[in-house]
Amino acid sequence: MQPYQTVLITAGTSTTGLAAIAIAKKVGAKIIATTRTNKKRDILLKAGADDVIATEEEDLIARVMEFTGGQGADVVYDAVAGALSEKLVQATRIRGHWIVYGLLDAENLETFPWLPLVIRSVQFHGYKVFDFTGNRHLGLVRDEEAFARAKKFMGQGLADGSLPITIDREFQGLEKLPEAMQYMSSNLTSGKIVITI
Repeated sequence: MQPYQTVLITAGTSTTGLAAIAIAKKVGAKIIATTRTNKKRDILLKAGADDVIATEEEDLIARVMEFTGGQGADVVYDAVAGALSEKLVQATRIRGHWIVYGLLDAENLETFPWLPLVIRSVQFHGYKVFDFTGNRHLGLVRDEEAFARAKKFMGQGLADGSLPITIDREFQGLEKLPEAMQYMSSNLTSGKIVITI
């Protein structure tokens, strides 16, 4: 990701979405964040998004094209996939990157947007942290150079406050675990849920 690029981040109020917004902001990229409804718009703007799209209330493709002057997002960092996939590919710049790191809409994975992906020459990436950290059980070797760069970048960001840890709600005691799990599944969260023992 480069400072001149536009990144589209799905599920923006998820913990990873909020972290991605902070990282993109630290790099200097323009950020479009998505959420299902406008209820969380202000949270995303406060977190650093330059624009917010409510995917159940607005035309995703039209809004991205409007924000990018008809070009599309350079990078799509996607936690959702599923039914939103074709729209995300169509909202991606020609020769842009669609990075899928989550499958929140796993019930709708039966189709893959092959045609728009090929027509727009979008580069598809399935992301998993093990590609960089390694995992001996999967036979994946650590990318030492990438891991060192990431560790330095994250460490500096945590130290200078440019990569904040967002805590949505704290529950006191292990007996609150069911309540915390219920809150997590409510889709009302915007950040980490902490249980203090």
